[in-house]
Amino acid sequence: MKMTKTTAADPVMGDLELVAHAYRWHEAYLAAQALRAADIPADVLDGHTHHMMPYAGIALGGFRIVVPASHSRDALDLLATLPAPRATQPLWLSCAMVALVWWVGIGGMAGLPPMMSGLYLRQPARIDA
Repeated sequence: MKMTKTTAADPVMGDLELVAHAYRWHEAYLAAQALRAADIPADVLDGHTHHMMPYAGIALGGFRIVVPASHSRDALDLLATLPAPRATQPLWLSCAMVALVWWVGIGGMAGLPPMMSGLYLRQPARIDA
């Protein structure tokens, strides 16, 4: 009897492959829409976790962006060409935030850390020979 090695599909992801994750919902959905516009089927997972338990969602790795495994290389190439988001806000708002952090810091707290942001691409695994 000959034994062959078979690989079982992931019961949660199926044939979907993780291509990126983001910590803010708008970054995840914009990336997924860019993929869909290029005819690459994409989906954003973990939205309910973030909306119900925002800090747990951040701790678990953010919103996952998945595509079918057959489209993963094209999706990674497309996402790598997207421009990095720019944080723009009025000068008065920046000054108000600096004053707020300074005021809270005087009261005994060390300040407020900023929310994580950005789109993080999955790096292909390297096999060093």
